[in-house]
Amino acid sequence: MKPDLLPVIQVPTNTDKDVVLRFQHLNSIKGKKCLCIGYSAGEIKEYIEKYKPKEIVCLTLWTDHKDANIDNFKLIIGDITKRTPFDDNEFDAIITLSLLEHVASLNKAFSEIKRILKPDGFFYSFFGPAWSSCVGHHIYAKPGDPLLDFNQWKMPGHIHLLSSEPEIVEFYKQNGYSDAQCDEVLHWFYKTSIINRNFFDEYLLLFNYYFYVIAIETMYMSIPQDVLDKLRKLYYPYLDFSTYGGSFLLRNRK
Repeated sequence: MKPDLLPVIQVPTNTDKDVVLRFQHLNSIKGKKCLCIGYSAGEIKEYIEKYKPKEIVCLTLWTDHKDANIDNFKLIIGDITKRTPFDDNEFDAIITLSLLEHVASLNKAFSEIKRILKPDGFFYSFFGPAWSSCVGHHIYAKPGDPLLDFNQWKMPGHIHLLSSEPEIVEFYKQNGYSDAQCDEVLHWFYKTSIINRNFFDEYLLLFNYYFYVIAIETMYMSIPQDVLDKLRKLYYPYLDFSTYGGSFLLRNRK
């Protein structure tokens, strides 16, 4: 389907990143030992510290990322898809921010989270986009560029799922982009390892397999019915192409 025939989808709802506040009525992290993954120092101060946990430990995979620039709390460099240095049942709560869409193996990540989370401990997660969303390709080739930065919300919705590679290249060339930029677009859409390609339905299945799902508030985007019908037919049995991600409260299943 030619990209210029696809609708531009508006910014999703429920984008507040304070997942702890969102589920405060269901669980409190006050006095608890918490592991934070995907948080910078500023985000910990804004979204975690004010709820007065007993201890905050941070985990990050990248030493050159802002998440590694943390001085006030214990920082561990490690990969949540592999065995971390933490003990079994070490944390009362694990809280992740914009992490799950970047995890190569959700099965391995959830297995490790289960191991280090206490029985009946809580797993909070805020994430997006899911691959099946209108900007699930997560392209961030040139910040601020309407067709190279998914955060601008100017791109044809589901271009990565409904348009062929030749159609994508033709669309970008018609909009003045070079051959090299077209190659970069295709790399971001289909080859980069910094984003996974799990459909949102798969997240829900895995959530329920590994944990008890306590509460969900999705970031929802309105998709025209004809587009939704095409996606469901092309990618059957997947059904959800409107959810961008969201806030999730899960409880450990042991």
